[in-house]
Amino acid sequence: MRNRQSWLERLGLIGFSLWLLWSVCGAQNPPYRPNLMWHIAAGYGQYPTSFTEDGEYLLTQQVNASYGLVQVYQVSALLNPSTPLGHALVSYDYSTFHTSFTDRDETGKEYVVGFSGSTVRMWRWVRDPLAFRGGYLEAPKQWGISGWVSTFTQRINVYPVAMVLRGERTDRRYNRLAVSGDGNGNLRIVLLDYNATVQTPVVVSGAHGGAITALTYDPQNRLLITGGRDGLIRVWQVALAADGTPSLTPVQTIAAHWSDVVSLALAQVGNTRYLVSMSLNQELAGWSWPNPSPTPLWHRVVESGGAWGDVGEVRQFLHNGTPYGDWEWVILEWLRPIYFDAAGLSGTIWLIDPATGKDVYRYIGVGINYARFYRAMIVSPPISGVRYLVGMINQSWSDRGVAAPGSGGLWRIQNLARVQQMATASASVTAMDSLSSGGVRYLAVGYANGELRVYRNTGSGWNPWDSSTTLHPNKQIVGVRLISQSGGIFTLSADVEGALAVAQHTGSVTPKLSTSSGLTAAQALALGSDSTSALVAVAGQKDGVPRVEVLRLVAQRRA
Repeated sequence: MRNRQSWLERLGLIGFSLWLLWSVCGAQNPPYRPNLMWHIAAGYGQYPTSFTEDGEYLLTQQVNASYGLVQVYQVSALLNPSTPLGHALVSYDYSTFHTSFTDRDETGKEYVVGFSGSTVRMWRWVRDPLAFRGGYLEAPKQWGISGWVSTFTQRINVYPVAMVLRGERTDRRYNRLAVSGDGNGNLRIVLLDYNATVQTPVVVSGAHGGAITALTYDPQNRLLITGGRDGLIRVWQVALAADGTPSLTPVQTIAAHWSDVVSLALAQVGNTRYLVSMSLNQELAGWSWPNPSPTPLWHRVVESGGAWGDVGEVRQFLHNGTPYGDWEWVILEWLRPIYFDAAGLSGTIWLIDPATGKDVYRYIGVGINYARFYRAMIVSPPISGVRYLVGMINQSWSDRGVAAPGSGGLWRIQNLARVQQMATASASVTAMDSLSSGGVRYLAVGYANGELRVYRNTGSGWNPWDSSTTLHPNKQIVGVRLISQSGGIFTLSADVEGALAVAQHTGSVTPKLSTSSGLTAAQALALGSDSTSALVAVAGQKDGVPRVEVLRLVAQRRA
């Protein structure tokens, strides 16, 4: 009897376990997808496309057109170091569309919207506390919209000319709006309806005198900004009637560039906002916003993308990293191929100050695709008061003879200081070195006229500390190294004629050593050490013959 009861108890326990497993798995995933407790991210390049408005979920897009995926990650799980690998991936679906989250609409619903040609696809993003990591994508709905255009092609590069409008916090119907610009200069705006059988846009004919080539949106003022092949930037007031009919009213036209406007970006520094534009001839221009004057605040030409490809090929793309234009930097993505294949691309990310146009930070060796819908790096909304950079995930194609670069991950954004002009000089900078000691930062700068300066930052910005013109009088400094020893700050410097100097810096300069490297012409300086003392290497020439001299630097001892 006891054995029979024990057997029944075990059977009941097994039955309960099976019911519990079925309940959990069934709650985690809608019926059209496999019931998985968690997912492993798919391979190939995964580009970040967007965050939900609260930053809790991140959408990525697979670049390969043959088997593209959209994938949703839970950001709080990604940021939690105890989350096992793969367990932050919440949901995925197949798609070759270019996708983005929407912000919540007037009913609180969120969607993922995808564009491909004249086709629009929508998934409903469902937040469900019983689902794995709290959410899943429903099966998508799809419509063809007559005249709708998603991209235009400039040489081999593909640029987006369709977007969803995000950022509305008052009348959240606006978060269901999408716009598109076509090759004839016409704009289309549509209020997407997930339950409709047909999506019918409002058409604004002749918005530009040629193809529409760039779009961005200002949700604070409900202003759409468009750029065209005619070199114009046009500003449009977006409105929604009570019955849901959208409209675009022209507000301003700026004769911005001599060639196509290929990208536009908004940015905000403190309470000051800027619009930055980029043209086909690789010119950047900065404008005040939201009331730009006809004359830009600044303009500059960015450097070429390299020798590979056609002369007129544009390899840069400009954006703010967010759909709201509220970050303080503008991101410039710069494509540089490392061999002739779309899989083997290497790029550089520039962070540009929208107030001055200066590129302040560079991230090198990230994968950037020809299709500018795919962003190598985007920026999160504030998450518990902190913003994050998120970069693409890329595998290494070692089987194809290239180690493809990748920048997958989330990086906390902090201390991205703006450019500070520390001083002016009558000669160009020819050597620099930096050092941090005792919580104080130092920067040594050598100049072409032989002047050596040391700048100091105690936490409130950089200021000149001391300088000397007598260590290398009228001789170009080719190398300088900062040294911290016994609480003191020293510099080792070399000039173009091979002379070496050691000096102590205390707010005034005290020469400690002056000697010759043995070279008749010097070009570079290096500092190292062995087990007993410091070693100094100076490269250059001696009597016209290339040579490297290595000297031992021994500290002087007091008797």
